[in-house]
Amino acid sequence: MEKTLTTPSGRSVQFASTAGLPVRYKAAFGTDMFHDLAEMEKQQTADISTICQLLWAMAKTADKSIPPVQEWLDSFTDGLPLLVWFSELSPMITQSMRGEVKNAQAAT
Repeated sequence: MEKTLTTPSGRSVQFASTAGLPVRYKAAFGTDMFHDLAEMEKQQTADISTICQLLWAMAKTADKSIPPVQEWLDSFTDGLPLLVWFSELSPMITQSMRGEVKNAQAAT
């Protein structure tokens, strides 16, 4: 699944959520994406570092040319609506991880 969001200054950023997203997140940050999200939910707080890491991993999934996370974040000189974007993108993560399994009937 893909979605494009826009910064206050009009810069478009594409995000994607695929089955590879959790693997990319763990490779980049050394922690489990689902564990980090569960911790945020458990503590009922918005961990800005986790949100930044997740947004970067989703942007990197959509566009492999995205620079390293710190450089990418620094490129948003006009600010980044982190909490708004996180709330808009969260359903994509859930939806892409669900998937559907089709039952094949055995030929008799």
